[in-house]
Amino acid sequence: MSMSSVIGSMQSALDCAGKCDCCQNLQSQINTLKQQIAGIKPVDELSLKNSIKSSLQPELTTFVAGAVVVATNKLQPQIAEAKKAASDAFLQIVENTRQQRLLEIEQRGLRESATRVERNAAEYARQMK
Repeated sequence: MSMSSVIGSMQSALDCAGKCDCCQNLQSQINTLKQQIAGIKPVDELSLKNSIKSSLQPELTTFVAGAVVVATNKLQPQIAEAKKAASDAFLQIVENTRQQRLLEIEQRGLRESATRVERNAAEYARQMK
């Protein structure tokens, strides 16, 4: 129930009742409440909203940063596994490429038209396997 409706109800009761000491006391209380209400500054909702938003912004940023750190820490084992898998895959590609190059060198050395250098390289390639 709002302050205005309480005062309105009190005023209605006062108007209906006769003029006696208790009515004068009630009128005095109503007047005091009206003065207190008049002294209340109006609320600028936009500035209040902006003030709350600006005061919460650092906390929100800190919360988000903290959540990212917690998520990263919880995901650290999966991240490490993914890094290892990527590294292993890269090393496998490098080894496969090396083997392919050695096979190509070896095949060039087996041709009938191969030069002595190609034959020596083919022999070296066989030893490298």
